[in-house]
Formats: sequence, structure tokens, C-alpha cells
Amino acid sequence: MNEAFGDVTQIVGVLVGGCVLYLLAHAMSKGAAKGKAYFWSLIGAAILGWMAHGNLGTHREDDDPLFGGGQVVEDFDPTPEQRSYAGWRVFFISLIAFSIGVSRSEGPSRKLEDGE
Repeated sequence: MNEAFGDVTQIVGVLVGGCVLYLLAHAMSKGAAKGKAYFWSLIGAAILGWMAHGNLGTHREDDDPLFGGGQVVEDFDPTPEQRSYAGWRVFFISLIAFSIGVSRSEGPSRKLEDGE
């Protein structure tokens, strides 16, 4: 039961996170050039993947919500393969959500003329 609950929470987390990233990309790319919006989506996905790669297996304790601080506690020592898998997974999921958000936003796009 506990393992199934963990799988469900991961799926819900991915769906909620994907929706938030979609809405963020959709709102930020309105009125912007599509190429520039896709570029920033790639950069944002890379940053999120890098953060997931670097923070795997750690969490903060006694963290003040206003001033920060606290100490980083290591839950487990992940292998390089686990770090890479976590980073790539977050990168691709966020890139897909960002890309769909940008593609569905209203922005200037190049329209083909009759002679082209």
C-alpha cells in the first residue's frame, strides 16, 4: 500500500508541476516572438533539471520561512546514474510542459504569403 501511495503522489506531483509550468509559459509568452519564447523555455527546463540533479537526496531542516538558513541534511548518497536520471527526467517533463504552453499562446507568428 505504501509503495502504491508513493507512485500516486509522484504522478500527481508531475501533473500539478506540469500544469504550473504550462500556465507559466503560456502567460509569459503572450505577445512575444515564438523563437525567443522557445529559447527561454529550453533555458528554464535546463535550470530545473540542473537543480533536480544537484539536490537529489537532500533536504533542509529548521529553515526559517522568512530569512532562510537551516541546515542541509543528506538523506542518502545518490549514485551518478540516479542524479543523471533525476535531472534528465525533470528536464524533459518541464521542456514538454513549457513547449506546449508556448505553442498554445497567442503571439506574433510568421504567416506565409500567397507567393511563398
